Amino acid sequence: MHNDSATPCLCVRQMAYHADCHVSVEHIYCEPITTVYNNHMQLAIFAKTFAGATLCDTLTAVKNAGVDAVQFNLNCVDLPTLPVQLSIEHCHNIRATFATQGVRMVAISGTGNIIHPDAAVRIQIIDRILQLISRCADLGVAIITISTGTCDPDDLWRAHPANTTQASWDAMVTAVRALVDVAAHHGVSVAFEPEPGNVVQSAQQARQLLDQIGSPFLKVVVDMANLLTPATITYQRTIIDEALHLLGSDIAVLHAKELGRDGQVGGLPAGSGVIDFGYLLTKLHAVNYAGPVVLHGFDAKDAPRAVAHLQQLLVGFSPPV
Repeated sequence: MHNDSATPCLCVRQMAYHADCHVSVEHIYCEPITTVYNNHMQLAIFAKTFAGATLCDTLTAVKNAGVDAVQFNLNCVDLPTLPVQLSIEHCHNIRATFATQGVRMVAISGTGNIIHPDAAVRIQIIDRILQLISRCADLGVAIITISTGTCDPDDLWRAHPANTTQASWDAMVTAVRALVDVAAHHGVSVAFEPEPGNVVQSAQQARQLLDQIGSPFLKVVVDMANLLTPATITYQRTIIDEALHLLGSDIAVLHAKELGRDGQVGGLPAGSGVIDFGYLLTKLHAVNYAGPVVLHGFDAKDAPRAVAHLQQLLVGFSPPV
């Protein structure tokens, strides 16, 4: 059982100098590892939408786009998504830069192929995700997002016939359970995303995984662009209703990726494709969703358009009761 009194502190050594932002911080503080949304949905964006020369530049671009929250990826500081090593000092420097720029890290990407067919590679990937989980407190983030993997050895997002086998499901469950067990110790939520090319592809399978693991530290990322096909676009409201009925209370992050009329995923800013974001946000509000709505899947030049569209839709949603 999780003991709230044992929730780890986010202790920041604040004598570090951050050359990219010219910031010197002068004290030490601790706070519980929590994410605050003021009881309503908050717009965020993938930080790696913007290619800044420094993290300070990237976060400045985020603010200039009209957003003050991101899903972070260590690519933004010239590291792999899952680095071999990630020092506490580096995490503290990243966190202090976020604080200085007035941007919040609402989630961090921890995607890797947790069922890679090469056992040695698979173990290495899982170990790196575990390391990132252990550094979440130092980064000041409470949610790490993961994929459920594929049997394709070369492309994390490419489907493979073996993905639908019981052996692949069992391997995925074993890996997710290992991640969640460690995440619970650190007070971090692991949020997996159903993807058409991964083991968990649907809301129904997501519900099955949540029930099988049975931990409050396992959550789900919902991206309707991943749950719709050209054949189901015309009745997407039914698909939305079913997904939120199954997953509503376990959604940690909403990804707001657009879908083209031809079924092409990504490449379009929100509001220029077929996703009914107005209906989706209304239904999320109805199930008391109070987490981040994370834009992604488009070029930086399209960010203002996507942000404006979602901001307009989010206006008027009062905090859920």
